[in-house]
Amino acid sequence: MDRTAEILGNLADFPTQDRVVAAIGQLGFACRRGDREAILLIGRALIAAYERFPLRDFGLDAICRTADLIRGDEELVREILPYVLVRTRGEGLQIGWLADRQDECVRLLQCRRLRSWRRSVLDCSDLARDGASRGGEHIFSARSPWLVITESCSVFPTTELARQTLEAVPSSERSEP
Repeated sequence: MDRTAEILGNLADFPTQDRVVAAIGQLGFACRRGDREAILLIGRALIAAYERFPLRDFGLDAICRTADLIRGDEELVREILPYVLVRTRGEGLQIGWLADRQDECVRLLQCRRLRSWRRSVLDCSDLARDGASRGGEHIFSARSPWLVITESCSVFPTTELARQTLEAVPSSERSEP
C-alpha cells in the first residue's frame, strides 16, 4: 500500500502522463489481487485527475483503462466512473457511466436512452443538474450493458441528485417521480 500512497500523492499534485501510467499499472495490480480498497482509491484518483485536466489525452486514457479494468463489477463502476448525460445527433439523450470519450465517440456502461421528458426541465444542462424532477413525465429505454455513441454533440456531468432521480425512473414506461 506504500507504493499506492506514493502514486496517489504524485497524481494529486500534478497528473503527468508518467504518473497516470503508473497509477493505471497499480490499478491493474490491485484488480489482479482483488484489493477493492486500492481499486477504489486509485480509480477515484484517476477520475479526479481526468476531471482536473480533461483536455489531456492521457486523462481520457485513464478513464478508458479504468473502465476496462472494472467494467465487470457493477459496484465499482458506480463508485468510480462519472455518471453523464450525452446529447447525440439523431439518437437523442443517453445517460450512463462514462467509460471513454474520443472526439465525438463516447462509450457508456450501464446506460439508458431517455426517449422523452416533459414539463420537468428546460434543457439538457437542467436535466444533468436537477434530474427527473416532480411533475415531469419521463420515458426511458431498458438498461444496456454498454453503448458506443459515434456522434455525440455534448457530454454533461450529472450531479448526485440528478443521477439518483434519473436512475429511479423505471425503464420503458411512463413515470411521474
